[in-house]
Amino acid sequence: MADISATFKASWNIREEKFLTFLSILGIALGIALFTGIKVASDRAITSFERGIQGIDPQINYEIIDASGIDFDELIYKKIRAVEDNSFPVLKTFGYLPAFIDTIDINGIYTAKAISLFGSFSQENIDIEGFYKTNNGVLITKEFSEKHSLQKGDTFSAQVYDREYPLKVIDILQSDFIPASTVVMDIGNFQEYFKKTGYLSRIDLITDESTADELTKILPINLKIAMKEKVFTNQKSLVASFRYNLQFVSLIAILVGLFLLYNTVFISVVKRRTEIGILRGLGADKKTIIILFTIQGVVLGIIGSVIGILLGQFAAYFSVVAVERTISTMYSTVSISDYFITKQDILISLAVGLFVSLLASFIPALEASKIRPNESSREGSFEDKYKKYQALFFSAGFLFVTTGIIISYIDYRSAPFEFPVLAYIGILFIIAGFTFFSPFYLRIFLGIVKRLHPEKLEFRTAFFDRLAMAEFRTLGHRSSRDDTSRSRC
Repeated sequence: MADISATFKASWNIREEKFLTFLSILGIALGIALFTGIKVASDRAITSFERGIQGIDPQINYEIIDASGIDFDELIYKKIRAVEDNSFPVLKTFGYLPAFIDTIDINGIYTAKAISLFGSFSQENIDIEGFYKTNNGVLITKEFSEKHSLQKGDTFSAQVYDREYPLKVIDILQSDFIPASTVVMDIGNFQEYFKKTGYLSRIDLITDESTADELTKILPINLKIAMKEKVFTNQKSLVASFRYNLQFVSLIAILVGLFLLYNTVFISVVKRRTEIGILRGLGADKKTIIILFTIQGVVLGIIGSVIGILLGQFAAYFSVVAVERTISTMYSTVSISDYFITKQDILISLAVGLFVSLLASFIPALEASKIRPNESSREGSFEDKYKKYQALFFSAGFLFVTTGIIISYIDYRSAPFEFPVLAYIGILFIIAGFTFFSPFYLRIFLGIVKRLHPEKLEFRTAFFDRLAMAEFRTLGHRSSRDDTSRSRC
């Protein structure tokens, strides 16, 4: 019964604080929406990027590339093939599709060699003859065809190098491991069509370490051989850093929501301190007071989280578009077609929202439980209790801000870790510092408001007046029943 009563009281308390309630729900909702959208976008981008790094065939374990990342002379391929027959020349470029506002990764491959070793296309009943004979013929993935409603025989335009080229869809690949944005051409057609005759972008290898060492000796100074796994790890770490930066931004948004919710509950405590003292005098224990204000925060947090998840679906779409373009520009072309929130994403977002609301409401709820009954007769006693700590809060704020700036500067200058953990900690310290400053500048602001509009600081206490009277009647009713029972005995 106590929990039900506390829930009812909390709901009335929320109604009394309409503006602060709206602000808190909005803060939590925006924080959760941003967190959910960024999580979905970064998760899908990482998956797509991993598939892109692994290449068209996952059996490839080494690659030869130019150290500066440009195309190189194909004459070296003859020497490499003499040492390792399982070598596959690749010519690669990126293309922009103005009609679809999308990017593609065009790969020119040695088709005959790929078929003889992997049987990649023969197993899918691909039109190999048309693929060879059509100079601008390409194979696209099933995901890409569905995303842009392209069918066999369709033509689309791509901006490649310095001009726009029409590309004809010869067939559609059903493979699961090929990235969605990958477009495949025969390397001979690629060189002729895009005027790249005599050049290669890389040479893929299936070989062992000893053969790789032997190949290193015959490579010119501008070329290098690298393990695919190491390339994958290095590229993945770059994208992971990009992902962590996005998640940190979403964490800041959640912290803003937490701060708003904390202030809403704490202001409720400050405004109701007299009524809380009356309730304590009427017999309400500390547990009831804690439950009362904690439920208020949790209700606001849950409502904000649910709204945030709904908004998060829209945020996920725009985040996916932004992340896809950024990674494609900075690292490698990726295509993300799935931007829908999963059940796991929903559960994680709800858990984060619930944790934030509990954290934000428990501290002021605990403070409310410490209000003594005699404070109901002393207006301003609650504020006076904390005035002596204002100098301490200001000093702590200054210390946190200074420490945060120093830590961030150390990370900027020396970068002791691969992950910018010190920079993130420094930013959190700075935010915490300005939070400690808040009583100082809030006091100044309230002083200005009090001089200009003193009536704005007269808070209404009608709800807790009614609540206290209801508790008094309840206690009086219980007392009457107890007296009647004792007289009968």
